[in-house]
Amino acid sequence: MIPLFDTYPQMAEKCPYVPLAELPTPVQPLSRLGEALGINLFIKRDDLASSRYGGNKVRKLEFILAEAQRRGVRTIITFGRAGTNHGVATAVFATPLNIHTICLVLPQPNTAAVRQNLLLMLAHGAELHQFRSKNRLVVGAVWQAGKRTAVDRRPPFILEAGGSTPLGTLGYVNAAFELRQQIEAGECPEPDLIYVAAGTLGTAVGLMLGCQLAGLKSRIVPVRVVETEYASPRLMARLFHKTHRVIHSFAPVIHNFHRFEEKFDLREGFFGGGYGVYTQGGETAVQQMQQLEGISLEGTYTGKTLAALIADAHNGQLAGKTVLFWNTYNSRPLADQIAHADYHHLHPAFHPYFATS
Repeated sequence: MIPLFDTYPQMAEKCPYVPLAELPTPVQPLSRLGEALGINLFIKRDDLASSRYGGNKVRKLEFILAEAQRRGVRTIITFGRAGTNHGVATAVFATPLNIHTICLVLPQPNTAAVRQNLLLMLAHGAELHQFRSKNRLVVGAVWQAGKRTAVDRRPPFILEAGGSTPLGTLGYVNAAFELRQQIEAGECPEPDLIYVAAGTLGTAVGLMLGCQLAGLKSRIVPVRVVETEYASPRLMARLFHKTHRVIHSFAPVIHNFHRFEEKFDLREGFFGGGYGVYTQGGETAVQQMQQLEGISLEGTYTGKTLAALIADAHNGQLAGKTVLFWNTYNSRPLADQIAHADYHHLHPAFHPYFATS
């Protein structure tokens, strides 16, 4: 049984859940990087969440795909940017459950990671469509939903970008309870601060809510890595309370929280020039983690998050504190999965990602 259900067994009877991840993920010291920064530093290795595909999406999909199965859906329609990790994870884990994935995306700056993720989605059977604007994407979503309803003879499951629905956020409420078990087992001290990338907010909000429910005093430091229309204190507060209401519906014994909006804030200053645009600080952080600890990060999410942690350490804000860096990236090798994927099988709208540098 998962830690959240251990604590609230009545949730197990009502809450949809399908095991996809290989939990618990390790928590370990970052001795060399911590020494270089002069702090007591640890890492939570969600990059190892599954041998099929790691990262933070797997925990969310354990609850989301279980709900999709409960509804008997045959298609999931979800959203993101062209190189969406969420789209990859959805295809990887939905396909074996006989659920077809359609991913509707907006363009983003071209990188090797974008190309890799496009090929991964292709290799795992996802259907991809790119739109030049959000308005066009909305129209495309309505059309695809109607089409799939006719084909499947039932409505598709519409999944928000990043899987950051209240059900998906439960994955990181559970992760906080998992961390508490590791603290109690002596695997790490209770962190004063937990740094985590803030994209569609489900990971950060789940940890905030989970730490409160689990009785941990750790403060979550969400580092904004997307535009403010997708990540803001207002959106964090809304997802927090929606998720709490869902938990309360499964386990009424859980007490209600009051609204403390001042608790919902984001670490700013590390987003850079746009989504998917690498920054010097982020690239330096990626290199430091690789050189000192042999752990891979990337420049869109985790590199920028670590850059914020490093800046705070250099400014003396972390002196005397125990800090946990939550790694939301996939570090599993993926080359074998795309060895035979040919980008020419993608819609021509995606070909420029492979034809240009």
